[in-house]
Amino acid sequence: MKKFIFVITLLSLPLFASAQTFERDMYFGIQGDSGVQQLQEFLADQGYYSGPITGNFFSLTFSAVKKFQTAQGIVPASGYAGPKTRAKIDELLAQEGVSSSSVTNESGVTVSVSSTSASDSMSQLVAQLQLLQQQLSALQQQSIPTVQQQISQPSITPTASVSTPVTATVNNATLDFDQTSPFTVAREATESKISWHSQNLTNCLASGNWSGTKVTNGSEKLGVTYMKDGSYTYTLLCGTLNGSTISKTLTVNVISGTPAITLQIGSNTASRQTISPNSAVQFSWSTTVPTGESMQCTANDAPVSTSGMKEVVVTEGYFVFKVKCVTSNGVSAEKSIQTIFPGYLTISADGSVPVSQTVSGDGQPVYLNRFKLVAFYDKFNVQELRFQISPNASSVVTNASGNIITVGNYPVLEDSYQTITFPLSIGKLNDIPSSGLTIRVTNVYARYTKSDGTVITTTTPGDKNTQPYIDVVLTPQ
Repeated sequence: MKKFIFVITLLSLPLFASAQTFERDMYFGIQGDSGVQQLQEFLADQGYYSGPITGNFFSLTFSAVKKFQTAQGIVPASGYAGPKTRAKIDELLAQEGVSSSSVTNESGVTVSVSSTSASDSMSQLVAQLQLLQQQLSALQQQSIPTVQQQISQPSITPTASVSTPVTATVNNATLDFDQTSPFTVAREATESKISWHSQNLTNCLASGNWSGTKVTNGSEKLGVTYMKDGSYTYTLLCGTLNGSTISKTLTVNVISGTPAITLQIGSNTASRQTISPNSAVQFSWSTTVPTGESMQCTANDAPVSTSGMKEVVVTEGYFVFKVKCVTSNGVSAEKSIQTIFPGYLTISADGSVPVSQTVSGDGQPVYLNRFKLVAFYDKFNVQELRFQISPNASSVVTNASGNIITVGNYPVLEDSYQTITFPLSIGKLNDIPSSGLTIRVTNVYARYTKSDGTVITTTTPGDKNTQPYIDVVLTPQ
C-alpha cells in the first residue's frame, strides 16, 4: 500500500518541460498568457520593459514591443508581436545560447527556465515515469481529474467559420458565457470584454483566439482596436469535480462600427452641386446602422430618422445640408452637400472679433482686411463695392461720402477668394470720445461682371451663412 501511495504522489506532480521558441503571435489585450510572460521577461532582459511579469499584454508590454521593433528596424513598429518580431527574438536568444524553454507547474502556469536545467529535469522525470509505468498498469482504468491540454495557438487572423454553441452542462457542472454567440463588437468601441460563469468546475484552459489558464468565473478585455474585421472564437475547456471535461465556445464578430451615410439630391451624391436660384431642393438620405447598435441622426442639427427626405427652398447662393449620425457606442459620422448658384459670388465678413485700434493723432488711417470675396464656378471682376459706416462716425471718418465708402477693381478667379483691404481715414483725434468709439462697417452694394460679360448688381451681397459687417473700436491715445 505504501508503494501504491508513492506512485500516485509522483504522478500527481504534473511537471513537464518543453523547449520551444516563440511560435505564435502576441498582441494587445491577451491576459494570463505564458507566452506573454516569456515575452515580458525577454523584453525586461533587453532593457525595454520595466513592469511586472504578469502575462498580461497591456500598455506597458505594447510600448516595450514597439521600442524593441524600432531598435531592431522592424517595420512597422506596431506593438504587435508577429512573425518578424518573433523571428528576431529567437535569433537574439540563439546568439546568447538560450532557448525559450518553459516549465508548467502544478497550477498550470508556464514559467521560463534555462535550457540546461529544463533538459536535465526532463530527462530525470522521463526516466522515473518509465520505471513507474509498469507498476501502474492496474490503475489504467482509474480517471484522474485533469483538463485535456489540446490548445490551438491563438492568432489575430479571423477564423473561417462561425459557431453558436449551446450552454454546456455535464454531471451538474455548467459553463456559459455571459454574451450571446455570435457576439458583435465595433472596433471603435472604447472597451469591449467577454465574461463567463460556471458551477462545479476545477480549472479551465483557453484555446482558439486566446490561450493560457483561466479562472472558472471571470472576464477578459478584447483588444478589438488592433483586430481585423472578422469572426474570432474563444473556447474554454474545463475540468469537472468527477474527472470529466466540459467546453464552451463564444464567437466574436469584430466589425467597423462607423455608420455609413448616403446623401443625395435626386440620384446625385456629389458633395457640391449647382442649383437654380431660389429653387426647392429635395435632399434624401439613408444609413447603415452597425449590427447590434442603435443610432440617432440630425439634419442641420434638427432630429431626423435614420433615413428620409427633406425639401428645402434654397435662397442662398451657398448652402450646406448636413446629416450627422451617432451610434449607441458613441461613434459618429456625417455627410454633407453644398449647393451653389451657377456663377455665384459671395461677400463675407469676419466679424467674430471687433477690430481694435488705438488712434494717436489726426488723419491716422485704420486699415480693414476682414471682408472676403469668394467665387464659385466662374471668375469675376468686381468693379464696385460700397460699405456703409454707422451714423455715429460720420464726423470722424473723412473718406466716407454720405456715410458710404466706395472701393473697386478686384479680380477673383474661379473657385478662389480675394481679401479686400481698404482704409478708414480718421479726421481729428479730438472727435473721438475719451471712452472710445465703435463704428459698424456694413457691405451694402456690389457690382461685378461674370466671365460671359453679364453684369450683376445687388444691394444684399452678403451671404446668409456669415454676417456682412464688422465692428471697429477706436480708442484715443
